[in-house]
Order: sequence, then C-alpha cells, then structure tokens
Amino acid sequence: VTGAQWDGDLAVDMLGEVQRYDQPLAADFPISTLPLTSEEAPAIDGSKVVWYDDRTQGPTDVWGFDFATNQAFQVTAHPVAQFISDVGGGIVAYEDNRNGTWDIYATRVSTGVEFVVATGPNHQRYPRVWGDYIVYQDETSDYFQSDVYLYQISSGVTTALAVAPSYQGRPDIDDGRIVWTDWRTGKWQLAVHEIASGVTTFRSIDCDDACRPRIDGHEVVWNGWRSGNYDIYLLDLVSGDERVVYAAPGDQRFPAISESLIVWQDEATYG
Repeated sequence: VTGAQWDGDLAVDMLGEVQRYDQPLAADFPISTLPLTSEEAPAIDGSKVVWYDDRTQGPTDVWGFDFATNQAFQVTAHPVAQFISDVGGGIVAYEDNRNGTWDIYATRVSTGVEFVVATGPNHQRYPRVWGDYIVYQDETSDYFQSDVYLYQISSGVTTALAVAPSYQGRPDIDDGRIVWTDWRTGKWQLAVHEIASGVTTFRSIDCDDACRPRIDGHEVVWNGWRSGNYDIYLLDLVSGDERVVYAAPGDQRFPAISESLIVWQDEATYG
C-alpha cells in the first residue's frame, strides 16, 4: 500500500474542471511494501488508513497505518480470512469468514477490542462506517435478494433500512445520510435515508448492482450506464440537481467524493 498510487488513469473533477493524471498528484510514499505480499483495498479516515493483506502467506488479515503516530497497527489476527474493510472515528469494520460465511466484525483501534456487528446465514458484506454507525449489505436470502441494515455502535441495536423483494445493496453513509442502490420496483433507484427523521426517498437512476454510490455531505456520486457504458454522475441532495461529471468512451467506475474533489477509475485506456 502506498499513498497516492493507483493502476491506470486517475480522473479528477475539481470544481467542474476534469483532469486526467497518469502520475500521482503529489509525491507518493510507502505505507506497506512487504515482499511477496498482496496489500489491497485501502480505506482512509483522518490520519488512519486500513487495508487487507496476506503477509502471513495464509488467510488475509486487516492492517492499518496511523499517519499521526507514523505507526502500523494490526487490526485482525484470526486464523481465517478478514476481507474488505472501512475505517471511521477510530472504528475499523471488516468482512470476516470465521463462521464459514462472510460476517461483519469491527475493532476499536484505541483498545483493540473486537465486537460483532452482524452474523447470520449466507453473507453480510460491504461495511461502511460513519460516527456511531456501521451500514452493511445483508445477503441472508441470496445476493439478488440483498437487504441493507444499520448498526449503532453505542447501543448495539441493528435497524433494517431496506428489506424488500429483489436487490438492495452497496450502501454508503456520511453526515447522517445513507445511500444505496435499490431494485424493488423493477427499476434501478438511488435510495437516500435520513437517520434523524427515518425517512427514505428514492430517485430513478441508470444503474445496476455494480453501481456503487458514494456520499459526502449532501452530494452523491455513482457510475451509471445511461450512455451505454459506465460514466460518472453527481446528485446534489439539497438542490435536487443532477449532472454528468464525466462521460467518455469506455467505462469510468468506482467514484469517490470528498468536499469539492471527485476521483474515479478511468478504464478507457487500460480496459
């Protein structure tokens, strides 16, 4: 894992100006460069970055690095695989295979104490952390019958946000709002749930289960296929305005947003 490193082109939208970079925006620097080790899927919050790797030459574990202390830290050490992770507010949530299916566990970095977020038949996946909450996709019935649940860390209470026929999944959370993609009506929709009010609203989008919406404040980005391939779109939840961030031949996927900066993977060149 290195800072400012990616494969292929990185496309960036800064206040409406799209630029593509073949090189990092700033000098990159190593975070973890172990030999014969695959280190993947980094996530970052504040000074902490987490990822999973196979340094033990066995099942993957979750590791982290704190830029404030310049120290690496181990999040998991269970003898089965821990996988895709996220970090927020000193909590690391991750997929865990110790029960034979993917479940959600979490660890408080300051104490190293682990706790269960969600277990059950089949899989619980794709945790995302914000403040006192962890949102995740539940595949108890089947992947194509996935549902969305919200876990409150302080109370240990789990709330069903989207339990309906067909697919609801790939959630994200920020600033008291949760978004996910939803197929309950037979048409793809972006669902937006307000934690404080408990109200969920829906908006039709050109998407599918590979559409991975990401939210920052009142803005949501996703990769939609309105043009016949994946392009990047943005929705302002306050004004209701939707716009194309970037559209081009080939696929643009996996967008992320933070304040006025949007980044995504551009596959037009490398496929």
